[in-house]
Amino acid sequence: MIQSIQDYENWRDRQYDLPEPDSTTPDEHATYAYSHDYPDDTKLEYVRDGEHAELRLSFTSEDPDTGVEEMLLGSDNGESLPELASDLRADISSYLDAQDTSSFFEQQGIPQAPGDRAAQWDDFTRTALYAFEAILKDVERGMDTQLTWKPIESDKRDWLYSARDKQDAERSCIGHLRGDFGRDDNEFWTSWFDHQIGLKTVSFRDEL
Repeated sequence: MIQSIQDYENWRDRQYDLPEPDSTTPDEHATYAYSHDYPDDTKLEYVRDGEHAELRLSFTSEDPDTGVEEMLLGSDNGESLPELASDLRADISSYLDAQDTSSFFEQQGIPQAPGDRAAQWDDFTRTALYAFEAILKDVERGMDTQLTWKPIESDKRDWLYSARDKQDAERSCIGHLRGDFGRDDNEFWTSWFDHQIGLKTVSFRDEL
């Protein structure tokens, strides 16, 4: 039971000295929301795990008969979010432009030369495609200012946690230092945790 500040600080210190938990966090993950017909009706999610990258789009219509329309683009070439968003937006825009041109020719009764049509887009309503095009453009414009959180690289992740004695010896890990800024963020307190006390020489202490 925590009955004093000292008890709390001891408990808190122990939390920082736990072994590394199992993690299945992807290498990169970003989400966006966009308002096309009504607030946040269009969603975009990007996930990359190693070389496999996925871009998932969804549009929720006000029409209950239409419901949610989803589009998934996957790749095993490790493309970044800007790359996938740009390529998909170009494909959708090209299809929509062709559809608009085709409608004009049909309305005017003008013969049109046969051309390739992206049949995969025919399963989506025009409203959903315009919503997808809009959020992809928004993502492309905002990439310079949008903050994307990335987990630490897997080969460095174990440095965030206390390792086994054998690993500490292999890496010559002397110890780790924990610091915080106190209760009002205007203080600075530190705690030191030994891993291999035999390596904590005078010169190391002086430099630290």
